[in-house]
Amino acid sequence: MSTESYSRETLFTYRYEDGTDRHLLPADEGSWSLEGIAHAATLATHFLVEGKVRHRAPYSDKFRIYIAPPTAGSWETQFVLALASPEAWAGAIVGGAIGIPTLAFKLLRRIGNRATGVTPKNDETKAIEERHQGSFDALVEAAEPSLIRAHRVITSDRTTLDFSAGSFKFSFNKETKTYIETNVVDDQPSAAVGNVASFNVNRRTGRIFIDNLGRSVPFLVHKDADHGTSIALARSLENYASTRLANSDLRLRFRATRAPDGSVKRVVIYSAQFLFGIHRP
Repeated sequence: MSTESYSRETLFTYRYEDGTDRHLLPADEGSWSLEGIAHAATLATHFLVEGKVRHRAPYSDKFRIYIAPPTAGSWETQFVLALASPEAWAGAIVGGAIGIPTLAFKLLRRIGNRATGVTPKNDETKAIEERHQGSFDALVEAAEPSLIRAHRVITSDRTTLDFSAGSFKFSFNKETKTYIETNVVDDQPSAAVGNVASFNVNRRTGRIFIDNLGRSVPFLVHKDADHGTSIALARSLENYASTRLANSDLRLRFRATRAPDGSVKRVVIYSAQFLFGIHRP
């Protein structure tokens, strides 16, 4: 389908401020920033349309995102969402009266908030996160490198990035940059019980739901972990896939990487033991 047949609506406005009246966006850092937020917006919109997390192109042909020419004054430009026919959006994972561009922006805001330690707004996208919790966590993880690039232009306390769509908005600043770029590795390993939600045996990566956290986090199997660890992880995934219940007993030893507020970003697993048929209260 030619993009000429797509309808176009403003997705959001990108506004850069550095505390001066020069209104110049640094070319190197600025280009990284624009690419980063554009990629994060593409991931969010693809998830909204297809209900799947995709890390790289090709993305759904039901939409395109463009950047309009910047306007004079503070460095500001509009990101434009080009939509295919309304029928093509019938399978969007959340329906309702809210327009697709507004919902896509709110989803981008929720992803940005989650990745930078900001409490998300209580809006329509809360239902998306709750209904697709494992996939949504993976979406935040997939968007994080892009959001780090979006922060690249922030170099001082006076620098801010403001994103808005009508009355809806969110911002990046030095504080959110510190949060998303800070990774504190625990000095000592921890023990926990959980269930594997996804596992790529070749890459030794995946996602695991850890009981005492109440959510899933990405993991990497340490290179020195024994073969039994991978077998235990695979059995936990098989049990979850066949029962759709978090009722297996997978006992882990891992080292966590944390954000500045102490929340776990990801873990490296050193050992795992799977005990089939254990039902925890």
